[in-house]
Amino acid sequence: MKLIQINLLPDNLKASAAKSARGIEPRQILSFLPFILAALIALHILLGLAGVIKGIQVSAANNKWQKLTGQRKIVEDFKKEHNILSADSQLTRNLVSQRISWSEKLSSLSRDLPSGIWFGELALNQKSFILDCSAVSLQKKEMSLISQFMDKIKKDTGFFKDFTGVELGTIQRKNISGYDIVDFVITLTTK
Repeated sequence: MKLIQINLLPDNLKASAAKSARGIEPRQILSFLPFILAALIALHILLGLAGVIKGIQVSAANNKWQKLTGQRKIVEDFKKEHNILSADSQLTRNLVSQRISWSEKLSSLSRDLPSGIWFGELALNQKSFILDCSAVSLQKKEMSLISQFMDKIKKDTGFFKDFTGVELGTIQRKNISGYDIVDFVITLTTK
């Protein structure tokens, strides 16, 4: 059975309506296929060339990097030395910023020193000020002299302001020519 088709369009529009109803024919698709393949091949070639160029650039950069090995070592050595000097510089800045007047400290110690006590050695490190002292007393009151000296140090606010604590360390008694001498160490902790 055959269907009847009725076309009520005017004659000039009937031909274009028939073409649009048919759509794209397979011949037309085949005619575009070589252009599509050529575009894909050209894109593939361009991407391959870009990869080769980038590989050459990376190789050249690696060669430059290898040639700079000696200079890099010099720079790394300089950085290490700079860091060491910076640490020393920072320590010096810290010491200067604290501005402890050691001449005033020694003058205060001399003023606070009771008769019968003398200094054997004074030492200073980053954390403490160490007084290695000796004491002698004809009345056998060496321990009293040591206690008196420590009290004077603590009460001398001009001297003690840069320290956080005072500690009596080792005490050794010895006899020299019939006199009892007591060697002792006082450690002052710096701020």
